[in-house]
Amino acid sequence: MTTIEPMRMGSGPHAPDALRTTLSSGATLDVLAAQRVELRDPDGRLLLRYGVDGSLTIAAPAGDLVLEAPGGCVRLAARDAVAIEAPNVSLRAQRARLVATSIEAVVDDALVVAERVETRATRLVTRARDALRETSGLVQERAGRVRLLVSELFRVETRSTSMISERETSIDGSRIHVG
Repeated sequence: MTTIEPMRMGSGPHAPDALRTTLSSGATLDVLAAQRVELRDPDGRLLLRYGVDGSLTIAAPAGDLVLEAPGGCVRLAARDAVAIEAPNVSLRAQRARLVATSIEAVVDDALVVAERVETRATRLVTRARDALRETSGLVQERAGRVRLLVSELFRVETRSTSMISERETSIDGSRIHVG
């Protein structure tokens, strides 16, 4: 059975400040002082709050909150920002696309597992204290020019080395050891 009853939020001879509708499930729907509407479960936990300022709160106090659109899209839009906060966030999709003017990721550890990774950029800058790369197959780089600036020791260890120049090869040092 559904009941509707006036509630007084303050004292005085004025009209009721609130109106409560109790559903047969025990859930309540309150219109509070013409300022907000609240839907609560039978235990009094907030499920939904709508304020005259346009704010809306949706809560799932005892389980998951699921937004579904079986026949379309679920879109989140906001004037200022969309924030997601949780100890763990998962995203699963057949295809994901991010379009932004800029992106910043601040993480302690990052792991990318992929069959193929391609980076396209006008300029690529990498800064690290130590950079380690291990490849079991071929490492190939094509460049118009290559310049390595090493402040200390430059060492190459190979089983065999081949260096081919179409024009000249220069080796300059205070001492050169061959053999």
